[in-house]
Amino acid sequence: MKKFIHRKFVIPIIGQLKQGTSAEKLALSGAVGLAVGVFPVLGVTTVVGLIFGFLFRLNHIALQVVNYGAQGLQILMIPVYMRFGDLMFGVEPLSFVPAEMKHDLLKDPKLFWFKFSGSMGRGVVLWLLTLPVLIAFSYICFLPIFKALRKSHASK
Repeated sequence: MKKFIHRKFVIPIIGQLKQGTSAEKLALSGAVGLAVGVFPVLGVTTVVGLIFGFLFRLNHIALQVVNYGAQGLQILMIPVYMRFGDLMFGVEPLSFVPAEMKHDLLKDPKLFWFKFSGSMGRGVVLWLLTLPVLIAFSYICFLPIFKALRKSHASK
């Protein structure tokens, strides 16, 4: 696992540092990548990341590396965003029992989509509201890591 993480996450970041990308730009790109990585809709984080990357002129490699690394966290955060999004809008939260969800999906996919799309939309609104804090906190965490990587690989 350590080799996998090093090969898929650390080496691409070191490559960007060696090409002259600043630790600050990589930290911001990584912070946005993490925020995008927990977007509460499955299957769209790469496109959302590309949009943010182009709009804010971020480093796409760092953004997408962190985005992909956040996939497990995304799965955990989708029900959180949807549940608290529902509560924020004063809507009764939906049940997130996997067996029930599978049954509903297989029984009637259109009804399933209709049932969960409103909650998903409210989750996206909550995600947008938490985005600045998530990016700021992630940036503060990533910056010393990328500075340390830059320092340790500057002479190599």
